Amino acid sequence: MLRSSLIAVGAALVCSVASAQNKMDGSKLFPIQGKVHDAGIYDMRTGKWFPRSQAGQLGAAQQTIYNNTCFWSNGNPFFYFGIHSPCEDWYDDGRVPASGPAGAGPDNATNTYDFGYCTGAPSGIVDVDWALFDTNATPNAANCAGGVGPGAPAALVGFISAAAGFPLPGSTNPTFNATCWIATFTTGTATVCMQSGATTADLFTMASAFNNTIAQSSGTNFTFALQGNPLCGDPTNNPGGTGTYNIPPGTDAVTGGPCGTGLDNQDFFWLNVDGVPGGGTPPPACTAQGASGTGCYFFGGYPAAPYSGMYFVIGADGGCGCTGNVTTYCTSKTASNGCVPDINSTGTPDANAGSGFIVTTDHVVNNKNGVHFYSTAGLQGVPFQGGFLCMKQPIKRLPVQNSGSTGPACGTSTVGGFFQNDFNVKIASGTDPALIAGALVGIQAWYRDPASPSTTGLSNALNFTICP
Repeated sequence: MLRSSLIAVGAALVCSVASAQNKMDGSKLFPIQGKVHDAGIYDMRTGKWFPRSQAGQLGAAQQTIYNNTCFWSNGNPFFYFGIHSPCEDWYDDGRVPASGPAGAGPDNATNTYDFGYCTGAPSGIVDVDWALFDTNATPNAANCAGGVGPGAPAALVGFISAAAGFPLPGSTNPTFNATCWIATFTTGTATVCMQSGATTADLFTMASAFNNTIAQSSGTNFTFALQGNPLCGDPTNNPGGTGTYNIPPGTDAVTGGPCGTGLDNQDFFWLNVDGVPGGGTPPPACTAQGASGTGCYFFGGYPAAPYSGMYFVIGADGGCGCTGNVTTYCTSKTASNGCVPDINSTGTPDANAGSGFIVTTDHVVNNKNGVHFYSTAGLQGVPFQGGFLCMKQPIKRLPVQNSGSTGPACGTSTVGGFFQNDFNVKIASGTDPALIAGALVGIQAWYRDPASPSTTGLSNALNFTICP
C-alpha cells in the first residue's frame, strides 16, 4: 500500500485562496543538466520492464488522453526539476480535455501512465512512489491539488517502489548526482475508468513521494538530496483554458514530439509533510531533513517560472462504458440512537434513461421527516450541524419523505428507517437545467433527529457523473 499520506489526507489540508500564495523556495528549483533518459515500460502486473519498441503490447487502441509534457519557455527548451525532501508528498492536479487529444472520449479505460522523476540514488534503492486520485472524490481548492475531505478514498492506481522491489533506474552521473528519467507504467488489461468533459467530472490529482534519505541520494560533490519531479508547461492564462493546453505549437525537447495538451495544469501544487495538517509541526526526523511546511505553493508565476506542473501522461485503451463513477465520500453523523446512516445506490445515472438510478439512505432514525439534497457546484466536507456538509452551495432538495420503520436493522435492536429516490426521474423531469450529461453531482440525506444536540441528522454522500 501507499504511504498513509498518499492514501488519504485529513480535512485540515483543504487549502484556501490565502494559503495558495506561498511561493516555491527558489533553492528547490534546479536545472536539469544533461539528457532526460527513457526508462522504458514497466509492467505493473509482472514487475518486468520491456523496451519502448514493444509498445504494441499495450493494445492496438492505445491513445493519449492527457499530456503535460512540454519543457518550453518563449519558444525554447527550459529544463528544471523541483527538489523533494524525503519527508514531502507533492500533489498536482489536471483535467482530461474532451476536445483536446484525439483519443479522449466521455470515459476512458486508462492503463498507461508516464511519470517523470530525478534522483540521486543509485539503481536498486530508488524509492519513488506515485499515485493517481479521482479529484471528484478528493476536492481541491484555489487551484491547488491535495485538499482532501473526510472519508477520502484510496488511489485509483499507484506504484510503490519498496513493494515492487525498487526496480527504478537511478543516478548515472558521479559529478552531478541527479539523473532524470521518464518511465511508462502499464496495468495491461486492468484498466481504470476516467471521465472527460466540460465539468469538474474530468478532474484528477497526481501525487508523488521521494523516500530516499539524504545519505542515499547524495553524490560526491553534494551534501543534500537531489531528487524531484521534472517540471514542464507554460502556465499562461489564455481564454479557453490554462496550462499546457495553450502552449503554442512546438516540439518537446525530451520526447521529440509535439507539446502536450494537459488541460488546466497550472503552476500551483500542494505540498504535504508526512500527513501533517496545515500549520502543524512536522515529525522531528522531517524537521532535521529541512522539509518545507504543509500548504499550497506556486512555482513563481509566468513568465519568470515557465512551468505549470509535474511531467505526466495518461494513456487509454479506448472507452470503458459509462458507469457514472458512483463513489461514496464524506462522513456520516452518528444518530442519537447509535445508528450510522449509509447512502448507497443501484443502477446508473443517465441523462436519457428516465428512471433506474435508485439512491437510498438507510439506518436513519425511524418515523422522521427528511430529504435527499444535492448540488452540481462541487464537493467538499465541512463541519455542519454536528456532522459534515458534503457539497457546495447552491444546494437543491428533493421532496420531503418520512423514514418509516421498515428499513434495515441498526445495531442490535433498533430497526432503521430509510429515504429513497429515483434520481433518473429527477433528471428526466427537466426541472433542473444543470442535470445534464457530464455534470458532477453530490447527494446526501438530512433528517430530523430530536434527541440529537442539533435536532438533525446527516448521512455520508454519493458523487456521480451523469452519463450521456
